[in-house]
Amino acid sequence: GLVRTGTFRRLLEHYGQKVAVSRAGEDLGSGLAFLQPVLVQRESRWQRAPTPLGGVRQDRYLLLGEPELPLGGGTGTLVECKGVRYDIQEAHLIPLGEGASHWWAVLRPRGGVKTEEGTP
Repeated sequence: GLVRTGTFRRLLEHYGQKVAVSRAGEDLGSGLAFLQPVLVQRESRWQRAPTPLGGVRQDRYLLLGEPELPLGGGTGTLVECKGVRYDIQEAHLIPLGEGASHWWAVLRPRGGVKTEEGTP
């Protein structure tokens, strides 16, 4: 695992962010996680993808969360943190011995927020 479960949990309790998980409007639960942007070298900070209507944000976020989070809900499962909703691109429960260490997930802001050129 990434770190020993007890150490990871203490770090989450001290520095983690509260996240809520839902699917089709139904609350599946909440817990603590680290949620940070994934910055790709040689791309703009917002990782824009061109479309006929302008740039569309393609940011990705890495989530490392406690194993009790209900992230395995499949398509349509959302994570919300600080008022922002994220679609789960992929999520893996990382095993540690007979249990699990943590969730590792890649998220995208819901709907890929449209932006004007030069505006975050």
